[in-house]
Amino acid sequence: MTPDARKVLFSFDPKAYERLKTVQKECGYAFPNDVVRDALSVYFALRDNAKEGFHKITVTNPRTGKERIFADPGLELLLTCYFPQDKQKPR
Repeated sequence: MTPDARKVLFSFDPKAYERLKTVQKECGYAFPNDVVRDALSVYFALRDNAKEGFHKITVTNPRTGKERIFADPGLELLLTCYFPQDKQKPR
């Protein structure tokens, strides 16, 4: 750990902990904190795009070229928190 690193203690409910461990295993992370660090990096990339007015994420299957719009309640909250007028219903 670097001298300027900070320790943080997280509590996860069983389902969230299993998801964390699944990502750690499937992606080959050495430690759960690496998963959280990279997830935060993705969060900030999405947030920065949302601040620029982008509201949708399009994913492409490289084998087929098919595209679809990615939707998730957490993503919806993230993207609309910068544009309250776009919120359709409270969580």
